[in-house]
Amino acid sequence: MPNLDRTLLVWTLFFITTVYGHIGLKIAMHGAHPENYSAQLVSFWGISSFLSWVISGLIWAAILSDQSLTHANAISALRYVLIALAAYLFLSEKVDIFTLIGSGLIVSGIYLIAYAQT
Repeated sequence: MPNLDRTLLVWTLFFITTVYGHIGLKIAMHGAHPENYSAQLVSFWGISSFLSWVISGLIWAAILSDQSLTHANAISALRYVLIALAAYLFLSEKVDIFTLIGSGLIVSGIYLIAYAQT
């Protein structure tokens, strides 16, 4: 597999596992009261979210083995945009103009940092 294909695959897996972890935990904790937190955390959504984050952490380690922290951290900021998009699509959360502007600024910053180094 060419290096670019591997890099894209690794980043895609990182984003999928990271976004799933956030969305899954939100689903697990939806409407939970403090006395029910532990029950929610050991539900399917709670456990699968934490497992997803463990996998994401392992993928992050693989990313750092190939890329500088500055470059990798800049690209990883895309997760904030993807989490907002997933919350909109799967949780019917509202996206306001400030979220859109902020997301645009994040994407612009990723471009400036990640692609200026090439």
